[in-house]
Amino acid sequence: MKIMKTLRFAFSPWPFKPVAVTTVTTAFLFMVVSAVVVSLSEQSGVGARGQNAPWIFAMAALCFGFGYSVIYLGDLISKKFKKMHALVYHLTAIAFSAITVLVREILTSDTTPDYWQEPISKIRLFVVVIFLFYFLHASFGISNSRIAEEAKQAKEAKAALEVQRGRLIDSQEQTRKEIADFLHDRLQSDLVVLGIQINRATESMPVESREVAKAFVEEIERIRQIDVREASRALAPELDGPGIAPALNDLSRQYLSVFDVKIQVDQKDKITKQQRLAIYRIVEQALLNAAKHGSPRNIEIVVKIEDDMIRIWVTNDGRELAQQLVAGAGFAIIDTWVSQYRGQWTVKKVDTNTTLWAEFPIAQ
Repeated sequence: MKIMKTLRFAFSPWPFKPVAVTTVTTAFLFMVVSAVVVSLSEQSGVGARGQNAPWIFAMAALCFGFGYSVIYLGDLISKKFKKMHALVYHLTAIAFSAITVLVREILTSDTTPDYWQEPISKIRLFVVVIFLFYFLHASFGISNSRIAEEAKQAKEAKAALEVQRGRLIDSQEQTRKEIADFLHDRLQSDLVVLGIQINRATESMPVESREVAKAFVEEIERIRQIDVREASRALAPELDGPGIAPALNDLSRQYLSVFDVKIQVDQKDKITKQQRLAIYRIVEQALLNAAKHGSPRNIEIVVKIEDDMIRIWVTNDGRELAQQLVAGAGFAIIDTWVSQYRGQWTVKKVDTNTTLWAEFPIAQ
């Protein structure tokens, strides 16, 4: 049973490899023929070797040319009539071996050793060549199958990684939303209550003390209305509106005391809310990295939606940023968002400016 299984496996039709099979077969025949000629030359002298050298090279050249043509023709026919691949495969093996025997027959002359003129020699040549045809095609086929299997596994691993990245993004955004909800609801309520309690506690205090307490209450109210609200919006930006521009304007206001920000956004809003969030997070990390490492004075944000692609440029005039994808760093977050949509991104120096560029296709 094992022998039959092995034979079926060996003679199963594999994809044609004209160049590889013809080259290996021709090289094999060249070495065998040369070895026989050398052996005979040792008995006949150098002259015998010189007489047979043209014959050897002519046989190798014709075997390669005719053999390649036969396999190439078989490959073309097989591709055109895919259902007949197995039949064409085996017929090509027979034709390839037969053409090799025919080449030897054509080149047979008076100087050809008797060893190759015998009928049994032609049968041996036919068997050896057809064996090489099947063996080489099976070897290349198995190699290709293994490569295809490894590629499939790599593709599945990449798909699994994309799924994990998506889950990581969802998990991060869910955590941000929960914190934002806490800031917006619980913390703001606590600050309101704290202000009321301070006002009540100061009713019996001297006027000077009440003025001090009032200043504290005003600062608490400022923190509640501005700082807490902005932090809440940064954690969970409002992206249900007509475009991404309002959210980016809110984001840029955090840095107005450090550098000037100009925003140019394509208002053609044909993208999903999740992709607006991707744009926001990429710009957010670009601004943060520029502020931490670049010390710029001016930053320009450009978002364009064209040719079914979303393209983002964040350019600053600060120091050049080193592109290091460190886990937990801003660049790693950018890479996660861009990879989620099978896009690409880079950081490059243009003249005196540093530009972070990213693009990814619009979700269908």
